[in-house]
Amino acid sequence: MIFVLLLLFFCHGGKFLKLLVSLLYGEYKMASAYILINCEIGEESSVMSQLKEMPNVSEVHIVYGVYDLIAKIEAEDTDSLKKIVTENLRVLEKVRSTMTMICVDQ
Repeated sequence: MIFVLLLLFFCHGGKFLKLLVSLLYGEYKMASAYILINCEIGEESSVMSQLKEMPNVSEVHIVYGVYDLIAKIEAEDTDSLKKIVTENLRVLEKVRSTMTMICVDQ
């Protein structure tokens, strides 16, 4: 067991150990962000359904105004948030543009 923990520690630059300690002491806070999304006209429900299938998306709502949808995503850290937005969310076929607002206080 200790070998596995040491392996994870060295392979992930200490992130795993930091996560483990913060989980044990109840100090762990995930990074989260709200994403405002513009999609093609009439495709709001389709995009919302796709977003609901993504594991890091905790909430999705259709909204009125400048944007069509708002989604809340959660991840281990801000680098992971960036990766989720750029590699998973922005590449959806019917998504035209996004605005990401990373939460700084939870």
